[in-house]
Amino acid sequence: RFHYKYDRTNYLKFFGIYRFNNNWNISCTWIYTGGYWTTVGNQIIPYNDLLMVISPDISSFVFNLESIGYPYYNSVNNYRLPPYHRLDLNINFVKQRKNYTQKITFGIYNLYNHFNIFSLYVLDGKYHAFALFPILPYLSVNFNF
Repeated sequence: RFHYKYDRTNYLKFFGIYRFNNNWNISCTWIYTGGYWTTVGNQIIPYNDLLMVISPDISSFVFNLESIGYPYYNSVNNYRLPPYHRLDLNINFVKQRKNYTQKITFGIYNLYNHFNIFSLYVLDGKYHAFALFPILPYLSVNFNF
């Protein structure tokens, strides 16, 4: 038995918008979810020991990898990553023209630059975290005809 990878026990999302006038508004979204399940090794098997188990003849062809090992996995999805949360902020300018509507948006994704762990990887026998997006400003221009 193992946990479903995308099982998130908690999911909260708050959204707010304030309109200054017909053309300008500001909006923000805050998202909080429990972390994803992932699989981590319970032990590290040294590289040379693994080669000796496979074949004693090829142990001389090791490329100085004595300190690097392979993780041993005894179950699937055995570790939950830390919770994911972020705050997004948008400032919008909307203008109705004769034949189209123009919308210009300036926004910031992950405003407080939280390190949301996406996955883990092993390097030199240690686990390291990988995150996708730090603070990310953007500009968008839309025309609707």
